[in-house]
Amino acid sequence: MGDAEEVGRAMDKAHKPGLGWLWFVSKWAAILCIVTVALMFFGDAGWQQSFHEPAQRSGDYEPDGYFFFSEGWERDNAVRVLVGKGTSTVERDGDTFSVPYAAVWKCHYPADSENNEQAYDLYWMTVVLAADDRNPFDARLGNFADHLVLTCADGRFYTHDYRRIGTDENGKGIWGPGNGHFTGNQISADPFRNLYYLWQCAEVSPGEWCDLSYPNGEPWSIRIEWEEVEP
Repeated sequence: MGDAEEVGRAMDKAHKPGLGWLWFVSKWAAILCIVTVALMFFGDAGWQQSFHEPAQRSGDYEPDGYFFFSEGWERDNAVRVLVGKGTSTVERDGDTFSVPYAAVWKCHYPADSENNEQAYDLYWMTVVLAADDRNPFDARLGNFADHLVLTCADGRFYTHDYRRIGTDENGKGIWGPGNGHFTGNQISADPFRNLYYLWQCAEVSPGEWCDLSYPNGEPWSIRIEWEEVEP
C-alpha cells in the first residue's frame, strides 16, 4: 500500500480539501442569505411594505395643484398663496426630521342660490415631513403622523384627535381639542427616507409661521415660516 503519510499528502494535492470547505461554507452562506431575504420580503413582518416608491428629495412637491383635490372645480380654482419650509431639523433615534415643503392654498367659493347663501374662502394647508437616514430595518409605526400637532402664530392649533367631545347647555356640540382637524399619512418611502403628507383646512390664513410638533417620547418641534407667492 505504501507509506500512509505520503499517500495522504498525494490525496490532499489531488482533491484540495480547502476548496471543499470553502464550497461548503459558501453554499450555506448563500442559503442563509436567500432565507433572510425571503423572510424580509414575504414574511408576516412585511418589511418590504414600508417601501412604496422612491421618496422625493427636491423640486415642487405639488406641481399640478393642491394634492388633496382630485380633478374638478376645486383643484382648478385653488391658488397657492403661501409657501414655506422648516427653519431647522431635528435628530431623534437615528432619524433626521425636516420640513422640505409647505404651502397654503386658497379656494374661493362663490355665493350659490342652492348651496351657499354667501361667498366664502377656505385655506387648505399642505405640510411635507421627511424622516431621513433611518435604519431600513426599523420602519416607523404607521400611525406616527396621527400624533403630530400644528400650531399657528395666533395660538390656534390642530390635531388628528379633533372630534366632538361634548354638548353645551343649548345642545350644541363641543369640539376639540384645538381648533380643527390635522391629519396625514405616509405617501412614499425608500430604505433611507420616509415622506409624509399632512393637511389641514381652516377659514383663516395661518399667519406668519406655524410649528409642527411631536409631543411624545422626546418632544420636538419644527417651525415653518411663510412667504407670499407672487401673483
